[in-house]
Amino acid sequence: MFNILFFFQPIFIFISLGSIFIGALGAFKQTRIKRFIAYTSINQVGFIFLGIASCNLTGLIASLIYTFLYSIMSINFFTLLLNINHVVTNRSMLYLSDLYCFCFYSVEGSNYLVLVILSMGGLPPLGGFLGKLFLYFALMEARLDFTIFFSLILSILTIYYYLSFVRFIWFEKSRVLKLYYLKKKVFLNFLLRFFSVVLLLFGLIFSGILPVFTYLSLSCLFPFI
Repeated sequence: MFNILFFFQPIFIFISLGSIFIGALGAFKQTRIKRFIAYTSINQVGFIFLGIASCNLTGLIASLIYTFLYSIMSINFFTLLLNINHVVTNRSMLYLSDLYCFCFYSVEGSNYLVLVILSMGGLPPLGGFLGKLFLYFALMEARLDFTIFFSLILSILTIYYYLSFVRFIWFEKSRVLKLYYLKKKVFLNFLLRFFSVVLLLFGLIFSGILPVFTYLSLSCLFPFI
């Protein structure tokens, strides 16, 4: 349907911006981890639709790249969440407050979790940042100025609750000891380390992609050069 995709562009723009807006606002007041991730997933899907809304080949490739990166981030996050248990009750984390002082009881697990959260937030130089950068290159090529501006404003707002997530893990103090720990499994540690390296070094592993996207976007900004 690539040849007729342009006719549906207003619908895709509405879906993408609406998903980013609803996901950003809905995540602010959440106290349960699963509901928080549900709203952030709505937000992330909105970014995937931004590439489709650009209606060009660059956008479709950028959407596929971001889908790949978000799949890695989701696998890492849920692998961590399902393998973190309480020492006494043996239950998993349910609330954001359960993350208080987690870095004191599981240093390795907290580092993996912070890495995934910051990548979801799109902080450089992590894979999530590069994925969003490719999407914005596609929007620049399509000259969707309002869509770029509105999505950038919402992206700045979403960084707040992602950084709050990090604050809970590293800096928040709790009077009640939470005593959560990450299970020690060989395959689990290998999986987390492998995907964490991909998120950290995505720009180096796929270094040939960035010049292509940069050239395509600049060729639209300076058509007479």
